[in-house]
Amino acid sequence: MKFQISQLFIIGFAMAQSLWAGTPVVQFHGGILVDSAQRTLYLFDPDAQGNSTCYDDCAQVWPPLLLSATPEVLPPNVGIVTRTDGTKQVTYKKNPLYYFRNDKKVGDRKGDGLGGVWHILPEASDDSSEGDSECHPRRFTDLVHKGGNDPFTFECKSTDACLKRCSPTAPNGRRIRDARLVKRTSDAPCGEGISWGHEMAGSVWVESGCGGIFEAFTY
Repeated sequence: MKFQISQLFIIGFAMAQSLWAGTPVVQFHGGILVDSAQRTLYLFDPDAQGNSTCYDDCAQVWPPLLLSATPEVLPPNVGIVTRTDGTKQVTYKKNPLYYFRNDKKVGDRKGDGLGGVWHILPEASDDSSEGDSECHPRRFTDLVHKGGNDPFTFECKSTDACLKRCSPTAPNGRRIRDARLVKRTSDAPCGEGISWGHEMAGSVWVESGCGGIFEAFTY
């Protein structure tokens, strides 16, 4: 088992070394954030302050996406954070990125939602009123409302049967921890878990014509 885990570290590290040479270190594919080989990447909720908190046994199961050297120019939203061992971990919008040990092939996302703290990052527009639409989505709903800090409101609406995700940028720059519908603006009904929901990765989704004003809370 130790040999298999070490192999994963080597694979992840080798991938990162060869990136930046014409191939994005991270990209959106299939509606989620992946590396250049299209392997699923994850965020860890305790990292909300921008520094990795996953080490030792945690890092054995969730290997970080590492770089051997810091490039002169970084793509938009991509950054680097130095881990306590001196290695350079790739971040997206200040969130350190990881692999999951049990993802064996492209398209696997077996770590999403584990422990309520590990999440994929769905693709979304920078405009809070826009999001990516999928008519046959794979969506998740966190029905446990935790509240949070610095509440702010935004609108998210769907105009047809397709799902739409909205991931607004919080005023404090942190990811969304929780959200609730405060006012329905659509003629179509909005039912939590049915036609709208909050994903633990920090986005709100709507579908089937649901639209409304949402209040979001951050970490």
